[in-house]
Amino acid sequence: MGWWSDVLADAIQRSKKMTIAACYSRSVEKREKFAAKYGCRAAASYEAILNDRSIEAIINTTPNGVHRETTLAAAAAGKHVFLDKPIANTIADARAITDACRRAKVVAGARLSASARIAFQVGKAGN
Repeated sequence: MGWWSDVLADAIQRSKKMTIAACYSRSVEKREKFAAKYGCRAAASYEAILNDRSIEAIINTTPNGVHRETTLAAAAAGKHVFLDKPIANTIADARAITDACRRAKVVAGARLSASARIAFQVGKAGN
């Protein structure tokens, strides 16, 4: 859990539309610090969050290279998923993520930066 987790958690708290129920990091110190700061439970494992029926969605701030593994597990557990860009490092992994979420009937969302949208628009306009 790094600075980006704090940015997202601060936005969630300001929105008053969601509640941060739990957090997990392999670092006990990081997860306990985050839990104290945001008033949530420090889960002992990622699986504990996935097995918690009261949690509807996860925000996946893992490194891009493990988005596929962590998102497939979340979808299999029936959790909606928010990912940071890029969704995956390969097209095959991105397709696996979207296919798994579609099959599980969960929403997969992603944050795109303005520069990514501009690049997409420019590329699209050039076709």
